[in-house]
Amino acid sequence: MNVASALITTALSLGIVATHQDEIEAFITEVIHEVQMVTTAANMRTITQLLDMEYIQRRRYPREDDFLAWVEKNTQQRLLEKDLVDSWGNPFIYTTGKNGKSFELRSNGPDGIAGTDDDLVITGP
Repeated sequence: MNVASALITTALSLGIVATHQDEIEAFITEVIHEVQMVTTAANMRTITQLLDMEYIQRRRYPREDDFLAWVEKNTQQRLLEKDLVDSWGNPFIYTTGKNGKSFELRSNGPDGIAGTDDDLVITGP
C-alpha cells in the first residue's frame, strides 16, 4: 500500500503542476524579474557609495569620459566588470552635472530603453 499511496500522491502532484503550469511560469518569471531589479539596484548603490567617497576626498565626481579608468584605478577590484552592467547585460550610464558636483547613474532597465518607467536611476549627492 505504501508504494501505491506514493504513486497516487506523485500523480496528483504532477496533475496539479500540469494544471497550473501557466500560473507557475508567470510566478517564476515575476520572481526572476524582481531578483534582476534588486541585483541591479544593489550594484548601483555600491557604485554610488564609491562615487560619494571620491566626492568627499576630492570635492568632485569623476568626469564622464574618465569613469571607467577611475573605476579601474580606484576600486582595487572591489568592482568587477560584471558590476558595471545591469542584470540585462547593458552598461550603466554615468553622467555628471556642471563642475562635477553631481552625478546620475542609470540603468535603462529590462527594456534597455532610456526614459521608460522601468529605468533605475540614482542621483548624487
